[in-house]
Amino acid sequence: MKNKTLKTIFLLFIVNFSFSQEWMTSLDIAQKLALVQNKMVLMVWEESTKYPYPVLVNNDKGRTILIENLFEDENISPLIWEYFVPVIVSENEYEDLYYAVKGKRNQRYMDKLNDESIKIMDINVNIIKASFV
Repeated sequence: MKNKTLKTIFLLFIVNFSFSQEWMTSLDIAQKLALVQNKMVLMVWEESTKYPYPVLVNNDKGRTILIENLFEDENISPLIWEYFVPVIVSENEYEDLYYAVKGKRNQRYMDKLNDESIKIMDINVNIIKASFV
């Protein structure tokens, strides 16, 4: 009985997760999921989500369209999840992340970590285009 209940809970989690397209809120869990799914992490600081974040996207007809707010548009969310594990990280976690990489990364990396832009990173918290000089 216990095994059947556990399988049911797991199945409900998978079904719920597959239909839910909300961004994750734990960098640690996002990294683990990215490892399992062989994806990159798309990370942004929580404060950045409180105002519109416009992005340009190519639609299926090859046209570039403007998405007014990346964080609110439900049409773009499945595209993000197809290629990335998106995570919104609270600024309260900044200090821990800062000390975890302090002295191990260059200034370009630290500047990118500090800004409000989207960060594409691997599972080892290497920010793409900021880790190498």
